[in-house]
Amino acid sequence: MEVLVATTLVVLIFMIAGFTLNRLVLNTLSKKRVQLLQTRLWEIEYLYNNHKLSLPLSEDFQNWHIELSASGDGTTTYQLKATHKSGETINKKFQE
Repeated sequence: MEVLVATTLVVLIFMIAGFTLNRLVLNTLSKKRVQLLQTRLWEIEYLYNNHKLSLPLSEDFQNWHIELSASGDGTTTYQLKATHKSGETINKKFQE
């Protein structure tokens, strides 16, 4: 009976450890994916502010579609919109 209890506890401990490691790896990969996109958005903003890009801008970056456009409210506000193929959207506004 003790062997059965000990075996069950060992299996449960390894299952919990496996789930924890799996979640850590998935979170790390997810953050890296968004971090690369954030870097690209900063680069586009920098290039536009230094007159290296013109409006409207549309490009594909990895699995993201990025658009840069004027805000349309008469000010010097611009909008960066990144849409992932899965439907996730990231919006960023900046001023020149």
